[in-house]
Amino acid sequence: MTYLEISGRVSKGGQKTNDKTPIYVRIFDGNWAEINSVEIADGSEFEVQAGGSDVYNVKFECDGYLPFYLKDFGTGSYTVGSGDSWDTVTLVPGDTTWNEENDNQWSDDVLNAADAAYVRSCLGATRGDSDFNPSMDADGDNVISQADLDAFCAFYEELGDEEYVIPQNILNLDLNSDDVINDTDYKLLEDSGASEEQLAAFQSELNGVRDTNTWVYIYNHEMTGDIYVNADDYEQGLAKIKRICSETWTFRKLLRVYGQGR
Repeated sequence: MTYLEISGRVSKGGQKTNDKTPIYVRIFDGNWAEINSVEIADGSEFEVQAGGSDVYNVKFECDGYLPFYLKDFGTGSYTVGSGDSWDTVTLVPGDTTWNEENDNQWSDDVLNAADAAYVRSCLGATRGDSDFNPSMDADGDNVISQADLDAFCAFYEELGDEEYVIPQNILNLDLNSDDVINDTDYKLLEDSGASEEQLAAFQSELNGVRDTNTWVYIYNHEMTGDIYVNADDYEQGLAKIKRICSETWTFRKLLRVYGQGR
């Protein structure tokens, strides 16, 4: 056998929740270049193969959990596990993207007091970053949920083969050109010294951000970087809202781990 094949099951440790953040099983060569990977759900079985190398490294990862590594594998077929289990890898919850050396862009693969401090620093956050898309939050509770995802998909189903062309006056409302019209753009307009009449006109447009019949709502569903909203935007839009859902569940999960939430 000239390849590595691993199989087994992966579970998330800690308190069970409705967390649907995906788990990834990745195989790298001896130089840590990724060769193959699979995405699985909590508690699911997996099987993944890779070839082209004499030495392999394996990583099990999920946002909000400490990664699990198997290093310096040779070729062959193996069933893997962790702890006392021979066929199930259990991931330990609590790791965050706190990484002081890399501006918190990814996990440092270490559980320590910095992770707890990072979670506590997020308490009270609602809408998140400046690119928060309020049109993806259908019920306006500042949390992207499964119901919001369903509403988002329904927009494209109803659109069918038709398309919208975004008018220039709506494009102009995205003051920071981050592909979403939201409160951040209003604040930028306010800081620029705009008149009360201009602010009122902007707010009037922004009030329709969750109304499917308004141009602001339609603009916030343009995902391909052009001025058209059509079926081509569906896949990119779906990937984005799923990522936001994943981040929301990860944050809630970390609050529970560090005793800051329920």
